Amino acid sequence: MMKANEQHMKAGYPSGKILVVDDIHDNLRLIEIVLKKNLPAYSVLLARSGKACLELASTELPDTILLDVNMPEMNGFDVCRVLKADPRTSGIPVLMISAYGNDSQIRIGALRSGADAFIAKPFNHAELIALVNAMLRIKSAEDLLKRQNSELELLIRKQLNESSVQESRLLQISDFVNEFFWEVNESLLFTYVSPTVMNVLGYSSDELSHKYHLYDLLAEENREAVKAHITLVTRKTGNFDRFTLRCKTNDGNEAWLMLSGFPFFDAENRFLGYRGAFQNITQRMLDEEKHAMVINTSLDGFVMTDADNIIIETNEAYCRITGYSAAELTGSVLTAIDISEASLSSRKKMHTGFTESEYVRFETKHPKKNGQFIDVEVSINLFKLIESRKFIFIRDISERKLIEAAQIRNLEMIEAYQTRLKHLQAKLIHAEEQERKKMAAFLHDGIGQSLAIAYLKLSSLARPKSSEKADMVIGDTLSLIDKAIRESRLLTYDLSPPILHELGLVSALKWKLDKVGEEFGLETTLNCSVDNVHVRNETAILLYRVFSELLNNIIKHAEATEVIVRIRVEQELLTIEIIDNGKGFDMKSLSTKTEGYGLFNIRERIASILGKLDIYSVPGKGTRVKLFIP
Repeated sequence: MMKANEQHMKAGYPSGKILVVDDIHDNLRLIEIVLKKNLPAYSVLLARSGKACLELASTELPDTILLDVNMPEMNGFDVCRVLKADPRTSGIPVLMISAYGNDSQIRIGALRSGADAFIAKPFNHAELIALVNAMLRIKSAEDLLKRQNSELELLIRKQLNESSVQESRLLQISDFVNEFFWEVNESLLFTYVSPTVMNVLGYSSDELSHKYHLYDLLAEENREAVKAHITLVTRKTGNFDRFTLRCKTNDGNEAWLMLSGFPFFDAENRFLGYRGAFQNITQRMLDEEKHAMVINTSLDGFVMTDADNIIIETNEAYCRITGYSAAELTGSVLTAIDISEASLSSRKKMHTGFTESEYVRFETKHPKKNGQFIDVEVSINLFKLIESRKFIFIRDISERKLIEAAQIRNLEMIEAYQTRLKHLQAKLIHAEEQERKKMAAFLHDGIGQSLAIAYLKLSSLARPKSSEKADMVIGDTLSLIDKAIRESRLLTYDLSPPILHELGLVSALKWKLDKVGEEFGLETTLNCSVDNVHVRNETAILLYRVFSELLNNIIKHAEATEVIVRIRVEQELLTIEIIDNGKGFDMKSLSTKTEGYGLFNIRERIASILGKLDIYSVPGKGTRVKLFIP
């Protein structure tokens, strides 16, 4: 288990919180022990009601919630719906737990209420830890994606806002700050440079005019290649249409300039040179470089499209997801994902938590170049800062879907195993009862008859003229045989009480209670709301044995003088309540140590018929045990 926890920590999971919700204290304690043993990096929070769960979830914001279905006042389904409806807790994965795991309606109800996974009681500890780890991975991955998307969205908004403001400002003050005008002759030698060149490159007009050529401002690294391109344009007397050039400033720094220019001629149409402007785009280039770095280092795919859904930009992650190169994707229409206005409008209506931020998220199948399809989660931001642009983030969730499919298969296997175990247990109970009947018959028909005959024959030896010593021996022997007969008869009834098979469960429980009261001097009372309870024979036998075991515990440990039993049937739920006025015990002391085998065996038997055992005790005020049987 320690190795598993070390792998868990190495996998990048931070220490956090796990909230466990169950109205039964013993169940809470059991799950707490299992979680603390296997996931010591996490603190375990406990809640015994739906209301307490909602309060803890909203204040503590745990990493995952283990939620019991069957709770009073507010069941697990209602609690899960409230959690998923609250923006503060909607992203917390919920693992639903129920003893009614074989009921498909219960599982469907759990998933419909928003639960992320389901496990039936009794559960395997390794399976529980595996599901909790899966919930933590989902939570960690979703938190990471939210942070990345939020950071990326903020960065993009900031960059786009800055670019928009800067471009607007440039148009207003370009004559004075961020661009300069120029004129060159046919040899591309500067004949005029506007004074604002000082603000851009750090040169004065006089330093450049009639001394520098147009290409002399270029950085040395790409000077020859750009010079050849400029020369080719001038030979055709073409325009310089927004050429992006990397230049050197007077102090040796780098600046990015956008070159725009046109040829001019004399009255006789003889070429004289070029006139144009240099616009400083250094900041924009730096912003675009940062933007490209953020996008290309993201683990999620990124696509930007125009109003016609034509791809303008992609990142490396999207190329890996699809199998296409950036060159193949750029300029093509994005058809792999339906991002039409009708589709996005419909999806936004389904996400009522979103406002007019133009944000849509959904899951879909995405085709690859090789014809395969993968599961992806798509997030679309429709930024109004750049008109008609769609920023689309695509995350590969194939692994998560495989995990979910594996969980479903595991649940199906567990359900099949549980069904087989229940069948085997039913057969075991039936076989055990048959053996008990055989032993009871042997005691009654064999040993019992032999003892009775021995008693009669020995009685015939008693004569009026017998010696006093002989009479004493015969009397003692008859007493012993009579005791043996009564004990064998009682043992016969304990092994297989005929009243259980002939008159039913209620009569058998009353007979057992009366016998215990007579034998141990207890005041006993049985209150029953029905004449009899109709259950399967195997269930009746199991309940009779559990009832007998609970009475034995009272006799051994409670020091009680009174026992009250209440039997009720309400809405197809059988409730058997056993109350004693004994010394009781501290529930905390019970929960801090391992249960005895007898109590553990009782819990397992009740759970095998989808029932529940509830124990409540206060020192000096007795103990109350409740059995709930559907």
